[in-house]
Amino acid sequence: MADIFWLLVFIYIIYKIIKFIAGTSQKPKITAEDFEIHVSYSDEKAWDGIKNPANPDNLWVPPGQEVKVEQYVIPGGMLYVGKNLPSVSSNYNIEPALINPQLKIASNCPDLSERLTDYWPSYSNISPDARAAYLSWLANGKSDPQADIGYVFLYFYGLERRVLADAKRSPGAASNVPAILSEVERLLSIYGNRGSFRNYAGNFLSFCRANEYISQTLDSAPLPLEKHGWDLPFALKAGLGQIVKDGRPIPADWAFAWMEMHPETRLRTPAQRCPEEFAKLFKIRYQAKYGEGIKIKPNKSLLTLDYRPASGSFSGTGWSHELDLPDVSKVVRPLNKFLEIAYACCDDLDAYSRYLGRNPDSRGSLAALSLVPDELAGETSGAKAGELKALLQRTLSESNESILDATDLLHFWPSNNPGKLTKKETVQFAQLLERWNYGLEPDVRFGGKSLSESDKVLLFRMEGEKISSPSREYSAAMLVLHLAAMVSGADGHIDEEEKQRMEEHLESSLHLSSTERVRLRAHIKWLLVAQPGFAGVKKKLEGIGEHQRIEVGRFLVSVACADGKVDPKEIKVLNKMYNMLGFPETALHSQLHSSMSIASPAASEPITVRTASTVPQGYKIPHQKQQPPQAAVTLDMERIQSTLAETAAVSTLLSDIFSEEEETIPVHTIVETGDTVAGLDHAHSTLLKRLKEQTSWARQELESLVDELGLMLDGAIEMINEAAFEIADMPLCEGEDPIEVDHAVLGEMTA
Repeated sequence: MADIFWLLVFIYIIYKIIKFIAGTSQKPKITAEDFEIHVSYSDEKAWDGIKNPANPDNLWVPPGQEVKVEQYVIPGGMLYVGKNLPSVSSNYNIEPALINPQLKIASNCPDLSERLTDYWPSYSNISPDARAAYLSWLANGKSDPQADIGYVFLYFYGLERRVLADAKRSPGAASNVPAILSEVERLLSIYGNRGSFRNYAGNFLSFCRANEYISQTLDSAPLPLEKHGWDLPFALKAGLGQIVKDGRPIPADWAFAWMEMHPETRLRTPAQRCPEEFAKLFKIRYQAKYGEGIKIKPNKSLLTLDYRPASGSFSGTGWSHELDLPDVSKVVRPLNKFLEIAYACCDDLDAYSRYLGRNPDSRGSLAALSLVPDELAGETSGAKAGELKALLQRTLSESNESILDATDLLHFWPSNNPGKLTKKETVQFAQLLERWNYGLEPDVRFGGKSLSESDKVLLFRMEGEKISSPSREYSAAMLVLHLAAMVSGADGHIDEEEKQRMEEHLESSLHLSSTERVRLRAHIKWLLVAQPGFAGVKKKLEGIGEHQRIEVGRFLVSVACADGKVDPKEIKVLNKMYNMLGFPETALHSQLHSSMSIASPAASEPITVRTASTVPQGYKIPHQKQQPPQAAVTLDMERIQSTLAETAAVSTLLSDIFSEEEETIPVHTIVETGDTVAGLDHAHSTLLKRLKEQTSWARQELESLVDELGLMLDGAIEMINEAAFEIADMPLCEGEDPIEVDHAVLGEMTA
């Protein structure tokens, strides 16, 4: 029984085993739709090498030829398209730049700006989406500025390989090099703002053109250059090295390029906002200081050319070549000299730069040209400047001076007040004319008033030294002339002979410079035409003390008596002046009697107070025999010369009586509160900090605030906005009432 039992157990086990085997051997039916096959290459895959490696020339699409990959038609060529192209360094890896048409491409093109590649992309390894984006970028001209830089690098890999590897053994590849270098330059013009690509592409061009740079004609300016990385461009270093090796001075163009391209150079806003003017000014001043240029002794460090390709096809292989040229970039002293000039140029272009910052469309306007440094004054850019110069030349074509209506000049200047210039604008206009060797009378810098369309002005030629403000002697001379024109010329004119004598006496007595003499003659001629009146005189006379008023009155009478007679019309003018001074009419008569008594010798015969004849009118003490009637008013030049000492004494009191009326600015004590900010003084820095309190200020609020600081509101806002332009290239305050404060700009200024 036991044997039968165990036999049955054994048979059961065998049955279960057979059933299990039979169940597991049944397989379900599989269709093609059940899975998707993906084909790709991997640079990490180990194999015995690429079978039947392709010749690069057979896969290269030449420049100018188009190629189609699926639905993408790619113009311009300069690509590798096909299969089995090994990398440069290894037969085990596929060339990263190779476009294999058999690899999967997504049906829809994703956003080109999206990053879909890794740092070292390879067409065989990127995703189908990335391939679609890359082919789309190629088909659309390889120029979309928003494209991810990975696609640009992938294309650049192929250009790099063609020049550095294939051109060494293939004449066809060598013939492609010029077109490829031009293409890299084009890419740099679009994607040069991407630091990594700028460095690789810039160094690639320098390496490929090394021989061209070394053999370039050094009499010319350096080749157009851009900064690439933290070093001077190789082309610049090679050219400078050759100049130094030859023992030649560094020309201005090369010195400027060395300074501008040096990675440690940091220049202020004027160098960026007005680069052309900055470059011209630098070169002018460099030549003025160093002539043909600075000479440098060759240093021991030789110039080394290094290049490490961007493409993984080269597996990190790099090149280094030492040239027989000194590496002048290692020398510091010349750069410091260049920077000294550059910083001074930035300072002198500061006002011009700020004006362009506030008025970006005004480049070439007269207002802008008036702010450039003197060395650039001869630059005539813009239609208005050309038209004005033509007018000046026509006006003075036959004479060195000419009277014309102010309106003939005003329409050239972009003023916010039609028909009248502000004092600041008048000063700028006079400065511009002076830089072109023309003078203007009246000149607001020398006591004149702002130009209005109703004025008569005198234009004259100027040579030699330029002066921007009157000397004490000139002020005294001009005062004599002005008073003489008002008092002595009340009923007549000064003829040419007397005018010439007056000029000579004034010039010799006060030792005027040649430039002042030229201007004084012009001022006399303008006075005779303009006949200036009393506008603004009374208010200014009210501000002087009693002693000064007495001196002024006595001086005016002495001028009236200078010709030995006093005409009734002169007395009328003097009466008006004495009234303005607050003196009674009796004081005038007393002063007249005193002056005439001192001026005249004791009478030796009866004195004629007034003759029966109707010609001439006036008082002569004593009577002069056989004096013919004169139509012109004559001046006793000896008497005028004797009054010049008195003139100098009162000139400081009266030098601006006839100038434009100016608002008196109250003087306050400025309390220094903390450190200054944004390059401003303590008062303006304090105001800047207070502006943080609000984003919008009523004008009256700010006027109270600036009054406490001893400032004027409009002037303070202008100064702060100028500082804002320097730091943030935007104004801080805008609007009239209310005044809005940009706190983003404020944050940059106070950071």
